[in-house]
Amino acid sequence: MLSLEERKYPIGRVKLFRAYSEQELQENIQRIKIFPEKLEACYNELNQADFKKKYREGSWTIQEIIHHTAESHMVLFSRLKLCLTVDDLTVVPFPENDWVKLPDVQSLDPIHSVLILKGVHARISRILEGLSAEERTKSYLNPESNRRFSINDLIALYSWHGDHHLAQIKVALKFPA
Repeated sequence: MLSLEERKYPIGRVKLFRAYSEQELQENIQRIKIFPEKLEACYNELNQADFKKKYREGSWTIQEIIHHTAESHMVLFSRLKLCLTVDDLTVVPFPENDWVKLPDVQSLDPIHSVLILKGVHARISRILEGLSAEERTKSYLNPESNRRFSINDLIALYSWHGDHHLAQIKVALKFPA
């Protein structure tokens, strides 16, 4: 039996706001690059009934997780480009819990979000692979958390984020709530 913590964070919690080694950053960029392939392989094993399974009581369904991941990673793409081109950037909050309730998330087959992720991750990966160490220190302010996020933080966060949600999907399939 899995504890609530194991269901919520099956790969553990993300660790941000620290120094990252160059090797760690490059490994995380590779994780970002291959995430859509891993999600697509998982999606290909799902059936319609699986889309409604949850990893814990009160959580999002597998369908909602897949759509959320695409939405979140589109936000990453936009914030990354803004961070590189706008000085002293403050971002608009991302109302993920409201977005997941919208009709597209509730009714569209998650394959559409898998396809979005494939394109967005190709572009994100290309940007990240071309940045210098200095460029990766650029940052923005997130008023929700009242913290600055550097591009290095985003690399760590989103390499974790994809794997985190993929692990939640696997929990929902093996130990549905």
